[in-house]
Amino acid sequence: TVAPVATVVGELTSSAGTTTVSDAELNHLTALNDGAIVLQSLAGNIEVPNVISSGSGAVLLSSAAALTLTGDLDSGSGSVSMLAEDAITLGLGASISSSTSGSVLIESANGAFTMSGNASITAVNAVLGIHADDDLTLGVTTADAVSLISNDGGIRRAATVGTTIAANRLRIDAAGSIGTLERAFTTSVDLMSMTGSSVHLWSIGSTTIGTVGLTFDRLLSDLSTETVEDPAQSGVVSTSGGLIDIRTIAGDLTLTATAGVISADAAGNVLLTIDGDFDAGADVTSISGTLTLNI
Repeated sequence: TVAPVATVVGELTSSAGTTTVSDAELNHLTALNDGAIVLQSLAGNIEVPNVISSGSGAVLLSSAAALTLTGDLDSGSGSVSMLAEDAITLGLGASISSSTSGSVLIESANGAFTMSGNASITAVNAVLGIHADDDLTLGVTTADAVSLISNDGGIRRAATVGTTIAANRLRIDAAGSIGTLERAFTTSVDLMSMTGSSVHLWSIGSTTIGTVGLTFDRLLSDLSTETVEDPAQSGVVSTSGGLIDIRTIAGDLTLTATAGVISADAAGNVLLTIDGDFDAGADVTSISGTLTLNI
């Protein structure tokens, strides 16, 4: 745990007495002059309030168990990797910000990724990858391109959040549902592709369904990198007979030729509600479900 630390020491005087010397309390990890920050645990959790890298230094937080950010992580223009064996949590008011044009990569090998309703990620020039074994619950998230993967869970919108993802490109691959009937997943995205057991999506403004694949750099303990690839994925697809419900708000919906297919498995229904124009360059299909188009 990174926690407030202040020191008070007694300094000997020339008359053999002492005088008290106090150093101001510190409550963060800071690197100056383009220095990097590496914090690793080999056997326990990491909880950190504030991480500040002033310059181009990279930030690596790596936990052998859970990882919790309770304050602000500002990487300057450096890349970021947050890696944990168990759950990763961004607490109340926590934020990640970076001006890097590289990677911001968050990976939970065996747990969930959870952002509180007022937590945020802002990396407008970066490729952002969030990979977890269980559910991903997102607050306000902004990046150039975003890839979300849940191996055994779904993709959720945190309570009180309006637009969840703002990006040029978005790729989602989930074993469970993307959004829910009660709380749709909300986006403002130019180009997207997603696969889940069901899809409940509201697009703020126009969007295009097509092919998205992204590549990231994962930081290692010596600050070298290895490549992580989320391969090209096309269309919007539901599995296990799940519903596909896509709505645009004040925007068009475009399906790119061939790659922009919308496909519901088995008896899954497809409901498209478009507050604009519909350019169907690819098929909209369900094996035995109902197709409904509202314009």
